Amino acid sequence: MEFTDATVWEPEPGDTLYHIRRMEEVWYAADRARMLGSTLGPMSPEERRELISSTAQADRRVETIVSPDMFKKGLELAEEMELTKFAREMLESGQGRSFVYDGPIPLILVIADETVMLAPTDENGIPTAVVVTENEAIRSWVETTLDEYRDQSTELTADDLPIADTGDD
Repeated sequence: MEFTDATVWEPEPGDTLYHIRRMEEVWYAADRARMLGSTLGPMSPEERRELISSTAQADRRVETIVSPDMFKKGLELAEEMELTKFAREMLESGQGRSFVYDGPIPLILVIADETVMLAPTDENGIPTAVVVTENEAIRSWVETTLDEYRDQSTELTADDLPIADTGDD
């Protein structure tokens, strides 16, 4: 009975990334967000930069638990988008916490404010659909599961990130 309120987002004809884009939109709109994942979403660098910039000043609390591969890709993207300084500030302020989980991540789990999203993945780590619910029992299970993954992960600090080039030379 826990999934009676659930909605399922799936790829749509002509938009095979619809479900992933929707998940990212909800993630970036949240004041409090937690995620376990192994792949980055399909946003263009410009879209991602705009969303990050618009939420940078907000009082957001974000926690990510990611695979080593996702961490590496995230670092590359942050450097490409000149967002390393922002990432360092999030970690230093405590507004953001990031962890690397060195093990299989068979399911993307996200809590964005009151919304819970579960996304089973294919063999490449790509979400095949997203189940969305606000059910309290499911949220509680996801919170506990995220805690368990976090407890088995290595926490990142600002020192784990490259020094951002501020151009102040």
